[in-house]
Amino acid sequence: MNGTELLIRGFWAFCFSAAMGYAVFSKTERETTPGPADGKPRYTPFLPAVILPGFLVTLSLLETVLNGAERSFQAMLSVCFGIFLHISVYYLLLLLLVMPLIRKQINARTCAVLWLLPNYLYITQMSYMEVSAPRWILRFPGDGIRWAALAWLAGFLGVLGWKTVSHLLFRQRILSPARPVNDPAVLDLWLREQRQAGIKRPVLQLVISPAVRTPLSIGFFRRSIRVVLPERDYSQEELTLIFRHEIVHIGREDAMTKFFLVFCTAMCWFNPLMWFAMRRSAEDLELSCDETVLLDADDGTRRKYAQLLLRTAGDERGFTTCLSASAASLRYRLANVIRPRERMAGSLAVGCIFFALIMSCGYVSLAYDQADGQTYLFSGGEASAYTIESIRQNDGREAAVCTDPQALNDYLAALSLSRMTGNYSLSNEDVRLHILYCGPDGLVSMDFRDTAVMVTPLGGHISTTVYCCSDGMDWAYLDTLLVPET
Repeated sequence: MNGTELLIRGFWAFCFSAAMGYAVFSKTERETTPGPADGKPRYTPFLPAVILPGFLVTLSLLETVLNGAERSFQAMLSVCFGIFLHISVYYLLLLLLVMPLIRKQINARTCAVLWLLPNYLYITQMSYMEVSAPRWILRFPGDGIRWAALAWLAGFLGVLGWKTVSHLLFRQRILSPARPVNDPAVLDLWLREQRQAGIKRPVLQLVISPAVRTPLSIGFFRRSIRVVLPERDYSQEELTLIFRHEIVHIGREDAMTKFFLVFCTAMCWFNPLMWFAMRRSAEDLELSCDETVLLDADDGTRRKYAQLLLRTAGDERGFTTCLSASAASLRYRLANVIRPRERMAGSLAVGCIFFALIMSCGYVSLAYDQADGQTYLFSGGEASAYTIESIRQNDGREAAVCTDPQALNDYLAALSLSRMTGNYSLSNEDVRLHILYCGPDGLVSMDFRDTAVMVTPLGGHISTTVYCCSDGMDWAYLDTLLVPET
């Protein structure tokens, strides 16, 4: 990548990172302000949790409709490989390196945000975020990429389907025997807590179910969300803490956040560390909720909340959020509740990590579907059907004439080429040879570099395909076929 491209990429990455850091800072300020001073909801999502899944689904549909199934496969393989690789590496580093270093310095709310940053990887697909050339190329052996992609897709849909069905069955199991809460005192308290959180038109339904052991909320959308209480008696103080906990989850749309984390796990379903990362991210969501509920709480309230956690360790499935999901994370949560530490907001850390996340993308490409030049350069037809319109050398500065067109076509047809994922301009390398061919389907522009070939059909829909030349170009031989134009 040349200096100008790096500067442009860095500028946009800085803008996005600064906006992300400011969003975290302003959200922290809002949640620490008692009451809805401006009449707006006090608790809002950390980050919209469906951007990346929505982007991938929309792109897949558009590519299929506009360019057909084959081009859609190529485009989605390119996008999904880059995002999949980035998600895997990011969560690995976050899990094993970043979180252990910064968890004690920044608050739990910011830790929860860090798990959501890959949701904005769609930014890396914008033209101004392109990398000129990959630094590393991974080669997929043979021509079985479609079978590998099919196996990955089966695993992805299997995990996502399993989690979705599990969620729906769990929802049905706990809501089938549920009944609405009719106690006026409980309903008044529930309504008051919603209003204090800035919910102008409280529509959240409160029910009791014998099928749960811990308070939880379930559902993605406001009118379908149910806050479920177990069949047991709670004091007014305990109900206040429970309601605040669930309102924070609902306001932040943590159920949708869990869907995004499951989506990432499904994308990397064969990576065992991703499953561990998903569990840790769910724990951070609960820790951030504990922290928010107990802002400015006194020691007595904290002890009461800790007792609630001890008494309500329960079940959590699908995309539910509950007061105490499992006993495994209870020790760490209790330590944070009883002995909270002063921690930084962490907005600067979020901005820096997001900057590194964006700037590091695109440097790894996948080379696949190896074939000869006749297949890729001459569309599988006879090379003799293509006639040379013009030749230019040295980045287009020198016109040339081919003394033996047949030998040139035979050489190019025998090249070993592979498709590449990613969208690269290759502007960091000079075009050593440019050939304009006239073929059966119209004009075709071919740019040859040391280890890459760019092919651009100029008739109809113009699109450039980059191929990796594994053996490199034999410039010494090509020089014997080309002479300067007089």
